[in-house]
Amino acid sequence: MSYISAFKEVLAKCKEVAQLQEKSTVRVLIRYVYSKLRCGYTSDEYFMIRGGWLRKWPDVKDTITYWRWFKVRKFANDHSKEHILLNKVETYKYFSDYLHHRWLYPKESTFEQFKEFITTVDKIIKKPLEDQQGHGVDLFIPSGNYYEDFLKCKEDNLLLDECIKQDQRMSFGNKSVNTIRVYTIIDSTGKAHIVQTILRVGVGESVVDNYCSGGCIYPIDIQSGRVDNTGWGHGADYSGIKIHPGTNVEMVGFQIPYWNDVKQFACDLAEHLPEVRCVGWDIVVADNPCHVDFIEGNHDSHSGMLGMDNKITYRELKSLIYDK
Repeated sequence: MSYISAFKEVLAKCKEVAQLQEKSTVRVLIRYVYSKLRCGYTSDEYFMIRGGWLRKWPDVKDTITYWRWFKVRKFANDHSKEHILLNKVETYKYFSDYLHHRWLYPKESTFEQFKEFITTVDKIIKKPLEDQQGHGVDLFIPSGNYYEDFLKCKEDNLLLDECIKQDQRMSFGNKSVNTIRVYTIIDSTGKAHIVQTILRVGVGESVVDNYCSGGCIYPIDIQSGRVDNTGWGHGADYSGIKIHPGTNVEMVGFQIPYWNDVKQFACDLAEHLPEVRCVGWDIVVADNPCHVDFIEGNHDSHSGMLGMDNKITYRELKSLIYDK
């Protein structure tokens, strides 16, 4: 995006907020610029629902923003271990005891293994290893020529993932497997703390639930596992999303199934890789005996979701990282 396009987008958001607050657009713009320079906000997190634009100045100063989150991660995470989370094949190998679905990396498999996998797994998702934020993720549909498919997967450096069967209560009229983004912090004693939980739900025909790919996000109360406020997505207005787009599903008050299992699973994952102390885990409430499965861990997870509704302040985050 060019600087001119970015400025026009910010100005449009300032006009929306100015109308809501009955203030001048210039005043809103000045406050945004000051908040960005002083506190490290991105425009996305500042203008999201219940974001920096709505908070009183003491809360703005104590909000987790992109640059503050970056600073904490830079200090806390052992960067020599982050490759485990950056490469999905390495992730799956390292966390093999926690996976409850099949996967295959054609570059490291034989043709016989490839053929057995695609002919016995009911539904397969293909994931380019180089892409992030759900880009390039789609259903894998065999062409009928298994060997050509095998060569193509190797050439495109794809990971093939068995589509996790989610608990039916986690389907919201869309085609994606929906996940819980669980943010964990490892304190200096090696203990994992859950500091934010967000429900991510895809929209329409998309096979991914990523916010950056058009999905919606809904804040979850960490203790109870209920969606406790309206959600947010691209194109949403500031009243928030109460009914998931394209459905009649009311989201506020929705209870995540097996919530204690989800939280324990996230802590187990985090404590299995304690050197990377700040991670956002994408966990599936699955239709399996363990009730959970996971897709990935993000060492650079979205700061806007972490700061949503200000459930953890910058001061509290620093106390977990630096004081304990």
